[in-house]
Amino acid sequence: MNKGMEILRADMKAYVEKGLLTEQDKEEAVRRIRLVGTHDEVVKSKVVIECIFENVEEKRKLFSSLIASAEKAKLRPILATNSINFSIKDIVPNREEISMTTCGIRFLHPVWFIPPVEISSQEEQRPLELAALWEECVGLGLEPFYMSTKGLKGFGRRKLYQDEIDKYHQHRKATVSSSLRGGQAPAPRGSGSVGRECGICMEPSRVSMILSPCGHKDLCKECTNKIMSGTRTCPTCRRAVERVLEADSGADL
Repeated sequence: MNKGMEILRADMKAYVEKGLLTEQDKEEAVRRIRLVGTHDEVVKSKVVIECIFENVEEKRKLFSSLIASAEKAKLRPILATNSINFSIKDIVPNREEISMTTCGIRFLHPVWFIPPVEISSQEEQRPLELAALWEECVGLGLEPFYMSTKGLKGFGRRKLYQDEIDKYHQHRKATVSSSLRGGQAPAPRGSGSVGRECGICMEPSRVSMILSPCGHKDLCKECTNKIMSGTRTCPTCRRAVERVLEADSGADL
């Protein structure tokens, strides 16, 4: 879980540098995150969103466990999948027989600072039971829209064009810029610890990089550039590397 937090902080650091987030916003967001280790703790939340990569069997196992934990505790959280390829009916075939609300919820790429959010179910019209989730989204400043997944696969789902993404991000930058006038300054770039050795070349480096999604870190930019232009696999765990992020030097994990 700590690796996940380090990747999250690195993502947020990049958004601070792009002018989409303030340093204060970043730290306040991190403070609101609580890591838990059991499904019994997870189901105490109002809304639980599953984000397993597109493996329907693993998704089914997780939902089955979450439903069992919620029923044991007599809780009724909203259980949602973030899947683009599988409907909630694919994942919870007996959803009509359980006491809690299940649905799909999909944050449109690239997710950060993108208000539209898809709420889905197999019914042609939005079920009344999704009203609570809808209101939660609106309260968070999101723009929910309903999508029936009856006969719909991933290629038919709504996706944003680049000009739409640019519009949302420009609006966000203007908001951040306004909040910074006369206030805090953005975090400086390249503020990693001087002298930390790279785990590959052993040379001291100002900037420590993180490989995502595996989370292995303490690598210099030069070595991560070689990884991404070569095998694109982590030298420690051999997992495929999707992204390289600059670590947040303020992380205390």
